[in-house]
Amino acid sequence: MATDYFESFPLISYTLDDSNSTQVVSDIFRRVILSKEFLDNNSYFETIDVLDGETPEQLAFRYYGSQNLHWLILLTNSIIDPRFDWPLSSDNLYKLVVSKYGTEKDVFTINRAVNQKGYQVETFFVLTEDSTHKKPKRLLLDLPDTEQINVPITYQEAALGTDFQSNYEIELAKNEANRKVQLLKISVVEEVMTNYKSALSV
Repeated sequence: MATDYFESFPLISYTLDDSNSTQVVSDIFRRVILSKEFLDNNSYFETIDVLDGETPEQLAFRYYGSQNLHWLILLTNSIIDPRFDWPLSSDNLYKLVVSKYGTEKDVFTINRAVNQKGYQVETFFVLTEDSTHKKPKRLLLDLPDTEQINVPITYQEAALGTDFQSNYEIELAKNEANRKVQLLKISVVEEVMTNYKSALSV
């Protein structure tokens, strides 16, 4: 059952820059997608949670017994670039938050507040005296340097049910949304691959 992704692509003659020589290569510009009707048929799929740090290749080996079928997982989940659409490992998620929001001190800085229905609500922050219009600086709680976080002025008196989310929690939620993937059931893989190869050859 194991099939490398480019095995299915038809071969074409490609003219090199000097126009005097050609080379036989896979026609990587061919694209095949699964129909919406097929993707919406839950009987063909099983929902699986990607393990922390697990790559598409590792998941393919865990489920199908072959890492070569990782492309099938990407295809059935409409994933074009795994760097952005595949769940990050815990370590890489932490690095992303640091890179996106500034320093390690900013990882657990309070970013926003949401109500019980998940809607973002307005919060107000105390600014330091050296704040400017372009560079506002939020007042930190009186904690050791290693524990400093920015907290809304209304944090202690927040209405019941308001949830204050840090930068890390926001990015974690986005990452977890990518963790559940749809995998083709093993019983239909052969048929799908046969149709896939046929479509590529047209």
